[in-house]
Amino acid sequence: MTAPPHRGTSSSGPAVSDALLVAALESSADGIVITDSEGIVLWANAAACRMSGGPAGELVGRRLWAEQERDGDPGVGPGKSAWRALAGAAANGWRGVMVLPRESAAAALEEDTVAAIAGGGDSPRAFVVVRHDLSARPPAEVAARDSEASVRHALAASGCAIFEHAIDEPESCLVSARFAEILGLALDEIPPPTELGAWWRAHIHPDDRNETQERFDECVSGRSDGWVATFRMRHRDGDYVHVHVAANAVERDEEGRTRRVVGIVQDVSQQQRALLELKLRNARLKDADRAKNEYLDLVSHDLRTPCATIMGGTSLLLTGKVGELTPRMRRVVEMIERSANQQSRMIDDLLGLAQLEAGVLKPELGRLDLCELCRAVVEDLALVAREREVTIRAETAEEDDQREIWVLADRGRFVQVLTNLITNAIRHARNTVVVRVSCAEDRGQVARIEVEDNGDGVAETELQAIFDRFRRGSDSRNKSGIGLGLAIVRALVDVHNGSVWAENRLGNDGSVIGARFVVVLPLAAPDSAAPA
Repeated sequence: MTAPPHRGTSSSGPAVSDALLVAALESSADGIVITDSEGIVLWANAAACRMSGGPAGELVGRRLWAEQERDGDPGVGPGKSAWRALAGAAANGWRGVMVLPRESAAAALEEDTVAAIAGGGDSPRAFVVVRHDLSARPPAEVAARDSEASVRHALAASGCAIFEHAIDEPESCLVSARFAEILGLALDEIPPPTELGAWWRAHIHPDDRNETQERFDECVSGRSDGWVATFRMRHRDGDYVHVHVAANAVERDEEGRTRRVVGIVQDVSQQQRALLELKLRNARLKDADRAKNEYLDLVSHDLRTPCATIMGGTSLLLTGKVGELTPRMRRVVEMIERSANQQSRMIDDLLGLAQLEAGVLKPELGRLDLCELCRAVVEDLALVAREREVTIRAETAEEDDQREIWVLADRGRFVQVLTNLITNAIRHARNTVVVRVSCAEDRGQVARIEVEDNGDGVAETELQAIFDRFRRGSDSRNKSGIGLGLAIVRALVDVHNGSVWAENRLGNDGSVIGARFVVVLPLAAPDSAAPA
């Protein structure tokens, strides 16, 4: 490494030898470089070589900042242009930040200060460059710089454009290159800052312009903290893209009016298309649901009319008013009446479930004692149970038969819930059905109804689906019904803000000894009345 030029003798002190000067420069933690007028390195200390990522002496003979030149061409790029600028402003010197790529390590960030050594004419004879490694700054500064870089990367990944708008300084309006990309434009097609505001407004869809301006005016006047709006802007191809703008007022005057806003612009065209498609699909589903309900009403009416005629006719025949029936004739008429009644119940179930699912049927809530209701329904179904040789009984959690458990429910609808559950249990029981009511769950906050049978239970694969429409258990092949009873139970319990599920009863040996259907309802508050 060659020594720097001889410094000479100071008028106020002793001469400084070249060796002492070199030793002082070499001890500096900052890089120190001396170049000729073209930036070719004449001398560099060890710190400067280390900052360039190479061994000592490697910089000598090379152009400083050559790392900044593109494609190795010394006539192109900021490396060459920087020296040209220095030659034209040598008297003022220069200070700037450089990002230096390295082959074996991460890029270095450094601040360079350049001073010119005057020559015989207007051009400098040489330059002294002091290189300060910013990468070695305190961790807080490094963290702040990394955080800023992370924000830039996150914004780039999000596809958002950034803009800044100074209300009273139109020349300060700025947008990022991403804004031009959203509109299908090149960055140089975006007008200068003084024209940007008017250009932006002109590109907003005419139908969105007034509302968008009102939202922006609210922000400017201080009536809102920011500007948030979704509107359409004209694309290069003549079509419109949906953009979402979210900006904050970052500077206000003494009267609270906004002076400057900073925000992002995001292309949400794809989301808007998906939202429109979703709305169209929802509309089609509503139309289909409405058509289904109208069809069910029509079919139910058309089916009920002949059923009513049949039941009326059989009832008249059984009274004997149109003539005496022989025993054989009576059995046939009774069979017809039972079939007509069963058909009528199926039609009622079908129509009732459709009304529940459509939200047409609303419960008429009132205070209801579940214990009394369960005893009444069990008593009403006792005859049905005897015909199937099944014993049915109602129990409460307490030995006192007069215990009262109050809920808010529609009596008629809840009679249907219990009737469906108990008749389902009777169909599957071997010989016993128990209806049990308690309020011991959740520290007395809910009422619990259990309907148990001693049949074969429910297949594990069917426990979740057994409440679906037209779902019948695998053992129901020879039993009547179309699989709507439990679906109606779930729909009615739902409108009462309750829950229902099925589970199997297990014996001491772990085998299935029957099924249990559980209904849970919120308890009524003391002296509560039905909601208006």
